[in-house]
Amino acid sequence: MQLTHDGTHGTGYKFTLHTIKILDELHQGFPVATMISDRKDGKVLNLFFSIVKKKIGMNLRPIVFMSDMAEELYTAWEEVMGCPKQQIFCIWHVLEKWKENLREKVKDEDLRDNAYKKLRTLLEELDENKFYILLEGILNDFNDDDQLKSFSQYFNQHYVPKARLWAYCFRIYCKINTNMSLERLHKTIKYYYLDAKSVSRLDKFLHNLFEFIRDRIFERIIMKNKGRVSYKLRELRKRHKSVSDEIKVTAEDANHFIISSKDEVYYVSRNIENCECKLVCYYCRTCIHQFVCTCIDSSIKWNMCKHIHAVCQHIINDDENTILLPLSTLDEDNVASSFTDQVLSTPKSSLENQATLLAVQENNTGPTNDELSQIHSEVLEILKSVKGRKKYASLLQQAKMCVSILEGNISSSVQFMDRPKVDPKKTISKQRLYSNKKKPTKNKTSKNPLPTKDEQNYFFHSSL
Repeated sequence: MQLTHDGTHGTGYKFTLHTIKILDELHQGFPVATMISDRKDGKVLNLFFSIVKKKIGMNLRPIVFMSDMAEELYTAWEEVMGCPKQQIFCIWHVLEKWKENLREKVKDEDLRDNAYKKLRTLLEELDENKFYILLEGILNDFNDDDQLKSFSQYFNQHYVPKARLWAYCFRIYCKINTNMSLERLHKTIKYYYLDAKSVSRLDKFLHNLFEFIRDRIFERIIMKNKGRVSYKLRELRKRHKSVSDEIKVTAEDANHFIISSKDEVYYVSRNIENCECKLVCYYCRTCIHQFVCTCIDSSIKWNMCKHIHAVCQHIINDDENTILLPLSTLDEDNVASSFTDQVLSTPKSSLENQATLLAVQENNTGPTNDELSQIHSEVLEILKSVKGRKKYASLLQQAKMCVSILEGNISSSVQFMDRPKVDPKKTISKQRLYSNKKKPTKNKTSKNPLPTKDEQNYFFHSSL
């Protein structure tokens, strides 16, 4: 569960929109409760949570409670709902606070970039013992430099006592790291429903807020019935494509694997045996919950990383009974998430038939007599119903039309669809031409650069 508060865009009365958002089975954010108030102190938040508790008739006990840096959010939640299993800060808010204070307190740009790299190395350390070694070494470096003393005091006061709320080593496998989906939700309301205009009337804002919630409910209904490729599924497929021959998989046993890639070593282990979720890689026939990896992409960002995909391919290659469709037969940009369930629920015999037909097509050979007889029996089964006969007749007519065009008997300019009628007297708008030549851009140095792997190792060894 994520919770934060955000001000409405240019509201004349300075109202604040508070939102409780949960993540569904496809890791999509959905707002479940909102409050508009001209105050954002603990008493108002306590009243908001009390009404939510009364409405649902029970205490909400989330596994992870994520919020921004405001302490009154968690305090009010704890008083009304009780303590969640784990509380964490949104990493995006933490990094923005660090950048802001470094810009204010450190004037030297090179020194500021070097300090930010050290902080990112400390943040992304996954081993708890190494984290404390790095923390001690970085604090000593900051205290030794006169320009960094002011920032060191700020960091010691606000972040060192709360290291468990922002460090990666204390949030492994929390399955959530930032509240970008919540920020995107508020920006959608501001810029798409309010047209990025200043809204001084509360009734107009409420109208647009109800429209937004209505659209999100319809989107969810469409997603559940027709299928939809969510952000997590797109990221999952990108990781599958990024698997290369450089990744070497060594199996310790059936549930534990060692992954070596360049100079890095990771460990993948089986988390659960079977899962019915929809976040599935249909190439690997594995969902996002079945394996976990020690890399940041899996343990912190909760993606099905390329190391897990490599393990799945290793298992598939070793298992002779596993039959999958070739990659060329699937268009991942257009396939909806519902296709995942279809592939997983397809019997092995059917997959074998599809794989045989695909192999026949690739070899440019015709089907065998047994295959033709099987296809014939399936067609006869379809023709038993009236609906099947109509569908078969329509497909046959389209096939005849395509064959006639290929043989040259019919002109290829045949109109398959009725074209919309256009008024001949209508004034045609002038075509505007734009140059596609790329304009020269100046090489700009990125602010707050990220540390490289060598720099991270150097920071750690210098802290010993």
